[in-house]
Amino acid sequence: MIPAPAITSTTSPTPVSKYQGSEGRSAVVEVRLRINADFSQVAGDIEGFKSNLSLALSQSAGVDDDRVLVRSIFQGSVIVDLIMLDRPAGAESVEPAAAVAVQTLEAKLEQKSITWPPPLQAVMAGGASIEAKAIRTMPMSSLEALKRSGDATIYRTPIPGWSPPVGCSCVEGLGVTSGCAEHKQVKPPWCLVNAECQEAMGGSWGIWAWCRESSTSSGREQTSYILRTASTAPTQLAPLTHIGIVALTAASL
Repeated sequence: MIPAPAITSTTSPTPVSKYQGSEGRSAVVEVRLRINADFSQVAGDIEGFKSNLSLALSQSAGVDDDRVLVRSIFQGSVIVDLIMLDRPAGAESVEPAAAVAVQTLEAKLEQKSITWPPPLQAVMAGGASIEAKAIRTMPMSSLEALKRSGDATIYRTPIPGWSPPVGCSCVEGLGVTSGCAEHKQVKPPWCLVNAECQEAMGGSWGIWAWCRESSTSSGREQTSYILRTASTAPTQLAPLTHIGIVALTAASL
């Protein structure tokens, strides 16, 4: 075992997040947003969709754009799980608290009063609604890991019991490992495939296809995460607690 380095007086203090809450925790609101559109409308550029949506939602809620974190995207219309961070710490902050910001956003969605930017107008034409929400507190370390995951490449290990369509093979690509997994926080599991795959679709990461669950699968195992950045060597990132949004109801907030 390699001994831990001694702490000296030259050690720099740990930076404090502007969203720092009491005892290193912060209040957040978890939200599930359902967009009435076909998933194929966003499948070609998931990253662009996430970026445009995060910016549009933050502007509509009256908060800084770094307070809206898109957690994952599902097929089934287009379902987006996101987190609204609480307002920055400090008495000078005039931004609304997370719960108030979500209420403002929900009202505007119901009234269809949001002016969507051109890249989102087609996919948002059918409307959108918040179908689940809940308030909770999260450790600042988990929030910081979520923020880093949006700026770095997360390589996920394949999920047992899932396989590509018949006649297709999973391949490795830029930022995406080979195998069926919830790459890039997109669900259900998918993978990049060979060009000969009959069910292949084009996207910003390459040619891909949805994977299928085997009827003999005994259940999905926990996905492991490895965070890689340009400035650091690969390090293990402890899996974050799943937000459990499926069990939430619209009356949770």
